[in-house]
Amino acid sequence: MQDAFFPVLPFADLADRSAQTVQVGRKKIAIVRVGEKLHAVDALCTHMGVPLTQGELQGEELVCPWHAARFCVVTGAKKSGPGFCDLDTYQVRVRDGWIEVSIDKPKPAGPTVPPPAEQPAVRVTA
Repeated sequence: MQDAFFPVLPFADLADRSAQTVQVGRKKIAIVRVGEKLHAVDALCTHMGVPLTQGELQGEELVCPWHAARFCVVTGAKKSGPGFCDLDTYQVRVRDGWIEVSIDKPKPAGPTVPPPAEQPAVRVTA
């Protein structure tokens, strides 16, 4: 089954180093442009539901305007602040001059902490 993409915004309407909130069904998604790369993440802060597009884009991080929670727009990972969890990320592309988003299967966010080092097996004897 092929993912369904929905046109949400003309590419020309999204300036470099900016973000806009779009609605796809019930989802509010932030479309973020960093150079020629586009990213799509949940638009609301996981702390108090504030629209992240009202905050600042610093590098590849959206900063919540209320309590400065920081989220990576590439992976959705919460980097700092009071957010409760990572943001979901979505497939995004440009077709015929329009930015399109798929909400069928959110891409999993990257890990926020490195996995624990592999531990040697322990033998238990009775």
